[in-house]
Parts: sequence; C-alpha cells; structure tokens
Amino acid sequence: NASTGYTWTVTDSPNTAILVPLGEPFYVAPTTDVVGAPGYQVFDFLAVSPGTTSVTLSYARPTTSEPPASVWSSTVTVQ
Repeated sequence: NASTGYTWTVTDSPNTAILVPLGEPFYVAPTTDVVGAPGYQVFDFLAVSPGTTSVTLSYARPTTSEPPASVWSSTVTVQ
C-alpha cells in the first residue's frame, strides 16, 4: 500500500551481462476504493545472455534508516 510510505527497491542488482533492468519500476494501484487495499509494484527485466544471477528487493521506507520490513530474493537462470 503506497500510502504507508513503504516501497520495494532493488537492493542487490542482477549481473547486467545476464539480466538488465528495463526502465523504472512502476506502481499499479488497487482496483477497489477500499481504504488500505493493496496495489503492487512492477519490475521489468530483459534476459540478454545465458547464465545465472540473482536479484534482491527490500520493502522499506526510503526516508528512514529503519531496517527493511521485508526482503525478497530470487535466483534467475537464463538459458
């Protein structure tokens, strides 16, 4: 929910010889007017060559020094 001040950011970028970010992430708002309904952020990447890399995202308030509320990581294999 964007109104909380939290946002997902890439905190460990993939190897750009394998996976390249495509533009800036964007937010998709919820389809309901219910207060607190969740939206989501979209991160687009382009696979440019075979290999394995990883990407890590952190969910935090960018204006504070608090630790992230959540961390997500994925290993990506391009064939």
